[in-house]
Amino acid sequence: MSRFPTKKKNMLKIAAVSRSKISKETRRGIRVFTDLREAVSSMTEHNSLFYYNPRIDDLSPLSEADKKKITRLDCKCNDNRKFRAKFLETLEIRYCCRHLAGKITELDIHPLTYRILEHKAKLNIRERFAVLSTEQPIILGFPSTHKLQWVNVYHYNRKREVAIRFSYHLFEKKWSFGRVPPEGSAVVVMIEDVLAATLFRHQV
Repeated sequence: MSRFPTKKKNMLKIAAVSRSKISKETRRGIRVFTDLREAVSSMTEHNSLFYYNPRIDDLSPLSEADKKKITRLDCKCNDNRKFRAKFLETLEIRYCCRHLAGKITELDIHPLTYRILEHKAKLNIRERFAVLSTEQPIILGFPSTHKLQWVNVYHYNRKREVAIRFSYHLFEKKWSFGRVPPEGSAVVVMIEDVLAATLFRHQV
């Protein structure tokens, strides 16, 4: 019996907002809750609607040979020791250490998954993700939600079958090194719309 999780359909879902969260008053950019239980419930709802936890096989299935290779990959780093079991159980990239991430890029995986793993292997950044579009698809990566300035835009071109990572500065409104994804202005609108409704001050 395979030790890998059963593949679910339609893993990609566009980031949505929690009405219970954005309906609350903001003071100095912070939502105001009078009940701790309500605050916890609202945050849980928000996280489930807004964030996306990419799996190795979300965008294309793994061959049986590659599945076996992944189970045989090992690393002695602390992250792998701590999260290895969880990674093999879920195949979620967040549980994969940077060293295994680099090794998995050598397998036959989707180009967009490759870019996400490549960036993790290179910088060891614990990104959180949100889906902007399922058409290409386009995935937004947050290197930090505490110091929110630059975000990564993982863009896949279906016609060319090419995935590229772009970086966008939210406040200076510029693309890193002037590299702009296809339909860059539309991508900026999607970014600003989803963040205005969640992480930034929102007027109800």
